[in-house]
Amino acid sequence: MKMRLKIGMLLFGLSCAMTAAQELTGLRIEGPDQILENSTENYRVFAQFDNEQEFEVTLFADLEMIPGAFAEIDAFGNLSSLEVAEPSVETIAARFDFGEQFKEAQQDVLILDFDTSGYALEFDGDDDYVYVLDSDSLSVTGSVTIEAWVRATISGFGHVVIKDDPRNGLAPYWLFFDNGRLHFRFYDDSNNISFVLVDVGNYNWEVFHHVAGVFDEQAGELRIYIDSELVASKFTEFEIMKNQIGTDVLLGGINGSHTRLEGEMDEIRIWSIARTADQIKQTMNSALCGDENGLVGYWRFNEGEGQIVEDYSRFGNHGTRGDNADPDGEANDPTWVLSEIPLFPVECEEINCEHINKFKVKCSGDTLKINVKSTLLVGTELAIDNNGELGFMIINRKGKGKISWKNQEGIHTVFIDDCPDFLKAVNCGS
Repeated sequence: MKMRLKIGMLLFGLSCAMTAAQELTGLRIEGPDQILENSTENYRVFAQFDNEQEFEVTLFADLEMIPGAFAEIDAFGNLSSLEVAEPSVETIAARFDFGEQFKEAQQDVLILDFDTSGYALEFDGDDDYVYVLDSDSLSVTGSVTIEAWVRATISGFGHVVIKDDPRNGLAPYWLFFDNGRLHFRFYDDSNNISFVLVDVGNYNWEVFHHVAGVFDEQAGELRIYIDSELVASKFTEFEIMKNQIGTDVLLGGINGSHTRLEGEMDEIRIWSIARTADQIKQTMNSALCGDENGLVGYWRFNEGEGQIVEDYSRFGNHGTRGDNADPDGEANDPTWVLSEIPLFPVECEEINCEHINKFKVKCSGDTLKINVKSTLLVGTELAIDNNGELGFMIINRKGKGKISWKNQEGIHTVFIDDCPDFLKAVNCGS
């Protein structure tokens, strides 16, 4: 009864508002053009009239999904997607009647499947963290973006990512929770602090959310995004500190401090560029290839065992659970758990030959030896052609790879199969 009364009042109000309108000229649907499987998104229907006014008419429109195999939509415009084996298209069909007039509209929605087979790290809120030694690539002094998937207790103090000097407490960049608020801040070389914060207590942190802190040096602006939506921004006249000697990156906590995150994190990314809302949205639910422009740190937490936390960017900023790589572990090691973030895989392009720095071929007696130095991703496989015979080398954590052939004689022409410009000829066994 109350629902019918409410709809009746809305219809009366809508009719009054449209009194001056004579002709229904158009209908449009507003909402995302792609969503993940097993999720819900809201879509709204708007009617357009000849007096150049537009009114939301979602409750008064007829809505259906075509073909309706993988999604359904209710009278309020809430579209619920089902599980799909591969990306699938569903179409929202809307019709709105106004007197003897009517208009129809359609919108295609791509439903994406996602992979939940990876791992995440769980932090105990006391002394757990991941330690990443400082490097030139992580010493970002201009624009920066920090991204992470987080499911955590936010009522206390918890670090997401910090680049920290424990001797003086200065932090070139820092994303953290504090009493129900999400903070993003940095220091400059004169110890001035620039920061932006936002109350996030209205979010359900029992499920994962994607958080991002951005400093746009050109615009002089700090921004915070949650689930790719801009929720806070603030202008600053300061710049990130240039002298970052002694500052290491820690994920989930600070060494020597008990103000650490209680919860789970996954897919942590650090960029040396200011990413936009659209860029964040396009990749937050997708794995990365690791060689994206500006990506300087990418920790997927997919190892599932051991002490090493691999950096999947081309810079190889690998970390350790806790203080060190002791295989027996220690109390401040975060725990491997199955990931539940909505992440789908990505198809990566062929090997980027620009990341190969050195290609060395030599003979030691009748043994042919090939060595590569690169900034390729750890685990990258390179096919080496030796007079038509293929061999394979695997790039290690230092960006190096090697392979050898024994009992080789005469002239050998050797090149990298995916990068044929890297070609050498040597004479073995002479």
